[in-house]
Amino acid sequence: MIHYIFHVGNLDTKTIEAIIQGIKAESIRTATMTLAQKYIQEGRQEGRQEGRHEGLLAGKIQVCQQILGETETPMEELTALPLSELEKRNQQYQVQVSQYIRH
Repeated sequence: MIHYIFHVGNLDTKTIEAIIQGIKAESIRTATMTLAQKYIQEGRQEGRQEGRHEGLLAGKIQVCQQILGETETPMEELTALPLSELEKRNQQYQVQVSQYIRH
């Protein structure tokens, strides 16, 4: 049940806590809360890792823009883009910089 709540359901932390508090058996409630805390921590770690990856890609894009003499796109604008778009732009800029350096 807790796996479903965290991975399929779209519930906030307070709602999840309320559901867990509704469990009658103390041992099950405690185990479920421990598991819930584990999932919350894993979610935070994944979010931080994804944020670092997005920041790294945005920084690479800005460096490429500097090398090419282009105006830098603001970090806030870049990090607001979906990860797939950042990866696409980074790849495009890497190709442009490689071509620029060869000539």
